Amino acid sequence: MSMPQSSTSVSWYALKAYYNKVDSIMELIATHCKETYIPMETIQQMGVNGEVNATERPLIPGIVFFRCDSKEVLVIRELLTDKAFIYHHNTRDHREPAPISDCEMNNFRRFVSYSHHYEIADCNVVNLSKGHRVRVIDGPYKGFEGTVCRVKGNRHLVVAVTGVCAVLLIDYIPQAFLQKME
Repeated sequence: MSMPQSSTSVSWYALKAYYNKVDSIMELIATHCKETYIPMETIQQMGVNGEVNATERPLIPGIVFFRCDSKEVLVIRELLTDKAFIYHHNTRDHREPAPISDCEMNNFRRFVSYSHHYEIADCNVVNLSKGHRVRVIDGPYKGFEGTVCRVKGNRHLVVAVTGVCAVLLIDYIPQAFLQKME
């Protein structure tokens, strides 16, 4: 459950774990974080006896979201030097961990828990600067926010998380269901 932001600048951050390090990372950061989140998807697989088995796996392999204050994220960065990297943005003279707003994170979490019709794409494939920010005002995705863009000639609603180079593409949504955001 999300906690309200306080004056100590608690934000979400994202990290990319190096190969097979997620479990040890989760143990390491547990004492420094208010909350952690790994987006998961359920996969249906046919078992040897013909029965369908449901298993969970990470939606975006190696990605861990965590919520902490701006001082703790620097401690976590030092602890994870050989296990993961934290997504950053560049300032004038150095790189800083890129905070993710509660609104953006809630939108992403809601999408992951709700939708089963999406495609994962790399930010290099999707040009987010060409799209318009929109809110879905009707239909099954009502309330979601994202960016409209063309991928492989088709229009999609893109739900992205700032600083994380992975986006989720929702299939076609009728134009009448979209409201442009200022």
